[in-house]
Formats: sequence, C-alpha cells, structure tokens
Amino acid sequence: MSFDSVFVIGCFLPLTVLLCWLLKKDSWRNILLFAAGLVFYAFGSLSGLLLLLLAITVNYFLGLWIQSARRRKLLCALTVAANLLFLGAYKYLNFLLGAQTVSLVAPIGISFFTFKCISYIVDTYRDPAKGTKNFFRFALYVSFFPQITAGPITRFEHFDVQLENRQPMELPQGLRRFVIGLSKKLILSGTLAQIADGVFALETPDIRLAWLGAIAYMLQIYFDFSGYSDMAIGIARIFGFHTPENFRYPYVAGSITDFWRRWHISLSTWFKDYLYIPLGGNRKGKLRTALNKAIVFTLCGLW
Repeated sequence: MSFDSVFVIGCFLPLTVLLCWLLKKDSWRNILLFAAGLVFYAFGSLSGLLLLLLAITVNYFLGLWIQSARRRKLLCALTVAANLLFLGAYKYLNFLLGAQTVSLVAPIGISFFTFKCISYIVDTYRDPAKGTKNFFRFALYVSFFPQITAGPITRFEHFDVQLENRQPMELPQGLRRFVIGLSKKLILSGTLAQIADGVFALETPDIRLAWLGAIAYMLQIYFDFSGYSDMAIGIARIFGFHTPENFRYPYVAGSITDFWRRWHISLSTWFKDYLYIPLGGNRKGKLRTALNKAIVFTLCGLW
C-alpha cells in the first residue's frame, strides 16, 4: 500500500489521525499506531506481514540475549549475518537459481525493516543500555507505518525517546509536508515520467531529445523518492514524531562526496555507521580507504 493511494488518503490516514486525536494518552496512541502499522503492511503484502512479525520476534529475543551474553561479539555477528541472509534470499535467490527452481516474492519494505533490525542489534551490542526489554516498543519501532515501506531509516534510541516524550500531534505542519511530497510524486514526477518514457520509446532520438529524456528521468527519480520521503516525514509529524531529513537538494552538490551526503541521507548514514567505519573507514591508508569505499558502494548498489 502506498501513501498516494486513494484508500490511504481518503480512508486509512484520516481514520488513524481521528482515532489518535481522540486518544489522549501516548500509551494508547502507541497501541493504535502499532495496529495501524500491521494493517497498513497487510494491505500491501499479507504474507509479508508474517515475515515482518517473524523478523521482529527473532531480533527482539536475540537483542535480549546480546544484552547479557558473554560472547556478545560473536552473537551479534551471527545475528547480523542471519538478517543479511534473510534479506539476500528474498531479493536475489530467484535471480541466482532461476524463478523455475525457487519462487520467493520479496515483500515491500523488506530492506528497510531488515536494516532497522540490524541497526538495533549492532547498537545493542555496542551499548546494551540502548536496547530494550519491552517487546512492544521494539515492535512499534520496526513496524511504524510512515517509515516501513521506503524509510527514512531511523535509530531505535531516537525513536524510543519519542514514544513517551514526543511533541503533541502537529496536524497542520504534518499535512503541509505531506501535500508537498504528494505534489512532488504525482505532479512533478508523474509529468517527468511521461516525458522520459516518451523519449526512451523512440528508436533513434536525436541528441537534443536524448538529453531531454536523461534530464527528465534524473528529475523524475528525485521527485519520486524525495516526495515519498516528504510524505513519510509529514505523516510521522502528524502523530508527533520528528524524523530526520532524507534529501537535501542533492543536485546542487559540488562533488560525488557531497552528493552522497545529500541523497537518501538515512541510507548513506546507515552504510557509513554500520559498514564503512567498522571496516576501518579512512584510518588505514589510501589503499584500504579505496577498498572500503568500493565495498560500500558495491553493497549499496546491490541493495
């Protein structure tokens, strides 16, 4: 289910906002948001909902184990590997073995909720105090419906603080951000998609049309993705949750490094914190730095 669907805009979101407004306690609102997340995800993939609940349950109990285990490093590594195998199987097993041999359909948002689980496990290993013994809080963090299908990817420690001490519902500000994102996705991205598709459908476009198609496609993917992020940030703000920005005008970047810092910020930050820096970052010489960057960009491309 997508934020720009008629059902979400006309029914699901207004009903959830109304019920949340009627419930005055944050604890009751949290229960409502957890139920809304499950309903939202079930409409997109009913079978995927079972995988989501399985991922939540397994990672919660492994997180508990890591908090008190003696060989925490080994357990953390095995848990992260299990999450990556789970993600890789659903994204690439069909490609590697062929659809006739095995047929696994990746549920929508599997990358995002898996990355959330990995970040929680690694943060818990690094500092057990950042974990939780409350299953519901972890489950709400993973299944929070504004972020579950396309991010932004948030940290549990940042989300957990807002469960009890978040801002009041900010309906005008959230709706404004949501409408901006919706306009980007439907009006700008949709129009640019028609131009790009029209150019790419030509067998031998001249150089001017080729450039027009390339620029239209470049802007299309930006407005589509950043628009969806705006909608996610806006919906979260309606319910009192502040979500980090995910795009900061990437096409004004002066270098590839600057572009990397502006495009899908939550994902690039995730790769930096959980892959690039643990590999050594830029602290082990130029050759190792180049290798680390190559690994990061290769895995990011595979993702």
